[in-house]
Amino acid sequence: MNPTGLFLRNVGCKVIKEIRPTTNRNPGWMSNRVGWIFVRHITSGAFLVTLNIKPKTSLLLNLFPMKRLLPFLLLLPLLYACEQENPIIDQPELSSPKFFISYDGDNQDAPVLPGDGFFEAAQRLTPDLWFGEDSARLVEVYFFVQELPETASIRIYQGSTGDAPDSLVAEVALNPRTLASTSWNSVSLPTSILLDQDDIWVAMRFSHVYDTRSLGCDPGPAHPEGDWLYDSFDNQWIPLSERTSGAISINWNLRAVVLP
Repeated sequence: MNPTGLFLRNVGCKVIKEIRPTTNRNPGWMSNRVGWIFVRHITSGAFLVTLNIKPKTSLLLNLFPMKRLLPFLLLLPLLYACEQENPIIDQPELSSPKFFISYDGDNQDAPVLPGDGFFEAAQRLTPDLWFGEDSARLVEVYFFVQELPETASIRIYQGSTGDAPDSLVAEVALNPRTLASTSWNSVSLPTSILLDQDDIWVAMRFSHVYDTRSLGCDPGPAHPEGDWLYDSFDNQWIPLSERTSGAISINWNLRAVVLP
């Protein structure tokens, strides 16, 4: 074995793929045929951790001693996070005249995200979605919680600056103790927001101590505006499909409730 290589093994210790770190490796996702790993920071030394990429598929990540600082690998088991084999939970219904604006379909599952820093998952809703509804207002947000986060809030941004939201116009803190897991939840905004010619970003900001599947997703495919993900590690808004080079194609279960 190459002592400077990183090996991803299955329980039978068969080498699936060797990933050779380099000194100029940038943080980000690296793929292999059984899942995704996220490159962060690593110190010299050796350790062994058990990682669950897929239910009933236990893998071992074995890091051999390094001569210098190298990226630290956190498993990000996204490749199988929203699979068709999982049961679909039906979407909620609204009473007239309220209606949903969103890009997602029924809940399928939820991607696992690392337990450090915080994330914001969002859909960017564009004005063509409420064209002709001159007095439409955003009054409520529905979101699917798979596993309870440590902290969470619903955020509404108005306008876009490039590929990032512009002004934060509303934020509602969520108490994880009162959220229902594996279920749709909803929160009313303290003040309704008039939908005009600006984009509306509907986002959930969350953090957790351990790798957790907090926010639900549909089976995909991803809409160009339906899978935005902000990571506090790189301070960038990047679609999840782009972060994973197209391997993950889902839409977040986030829905704006509009009153005409």
